[in-house]
Amino acid sequence: MKTKYLILLSLSGALTVGCSREPAPVEPGQAVALEFAPVVSPAAETRGAIFGDASGRMPKWSSYGLFICEHHTGGANPYQEYALNYNNIQAYRSNTTGQWSYYYFGYTDGFPILFITPKDEDRDGVTDVNADIFAYAPYQQSVTTPESVPFSITDAVDVMYAAENTDPVTNKDIDPATDSRITPGADGARHLDVPLTFTHALALLEFEIRLKNNGYNHPFGEGTANDYRLDFIRIDRKEGGHPLYSTGMMDAMTGGTLTDLTAVNSLTVSGGNLGLHYTASNAYLYIRPNQTTKAYILQVPSQTGETYSDGDYTFAFKFADQVFPMTFTLLKEHIRHADGTTYGFQPGYRYTFKFMIDNYIHFEGVTIGEWDAVETPFQTEI
Repeated sequence: MKTKYLILLSLSGALTVGCSREPAPVEPGQAVALEFAPVVSPAAETRGAIFGDASGRMPKWSSYGLFICEHHTGGANPYQEYALNYNNIQAYRSNTTGQWSYYYFGYTDGFPILFITPKDEDRDGVTDVNADIFAYAPYQQSVTTPESVPFSITDAVDVMYAAENTDPVTNKDIDPATDSRITPGADGARHLDVPLTFTHALALLEFEIRLKNNGYNHPFGEGTANDYRLDFIRIDRKEGGHPLYSTGMMDAMTGGTLTDLTAVNSLTVSGGNLGLHYTASNAYLYIRPNQTTKAYILQVPSQTGETYSDGDYTFAFKFADQVFPMTFTLLKEHIRHADGTTYGFQPGYRYTFKFMIDNYIHFEGVTIGEWDAVETPFQTEI
């Protein structure tokens, strides 16, 4: 029987694990600290940057899910959990402390460190089983396999995959007892780096809205006389136009492939789902004098064989229970990329539409860039 070692999995912030079960005691000289490094993908290396600061760190409120599985080259369940409750562990970064915490699946309390010990034998009698680590973001409690991560456009539920999931070597076949990737740390413990580079599978539509006249006293609204409450933005698809999707699944194991897409003719994103983080105290966005308000809608990228034409989509806006009489029609030229040949919504890109309002809403142009700012709809669970 091989020597028992203990792996401590501590994220670059601290992931917390929660429940009544206490972590196993650490024996001196046997601990292996797994250093998770969750970052966002730099634009130069992927199809498009996602969000984060200049160093690529994920911002506060961020979360992601971890699958720590038995290493197998085949079998009926390639994601058999390595230990009890080690599938779909939640990593969450506190909005107040900025620290990461780990939560075992189904647990409510957390620890700053995850523990894992080598397995002498798996369920099929295979001996000396090693571990594989997979990740997706943001965390969702309903996820049972990294191959099926649900998303929702109307509910602002985003999806990302870790690029390392598709690498046969990185974060794979980890032997906590003898792995050559383990290095000694200054603290006397043994460490193993676990990089996680998240990339968006969806596109982002950003709506910048401002008032034409800061002193304009509109006949409807909520709040002060000059505030427009933004109730919803609706996207309508013309008959025979480019498909419009509301929900689906992301396969985090194949570079963000989207499946089970639900096609609709119209979708509406309302209230706080247009903002950064939905909260009961901030259920609406407001268009106010002397500032630009930003609203966000996720978008499914063009799938294989799909093409755009003028007028495929129109956007309608509702402010304070009043639907504006003018809609915005999307032209193919609006979504032409800098290379001059690529059209349409692409994963990891931001499409910024600028509008000015008085009694009508007026279009003032569009810009296309990589999705690289902190201000993104990014739902999380704790």
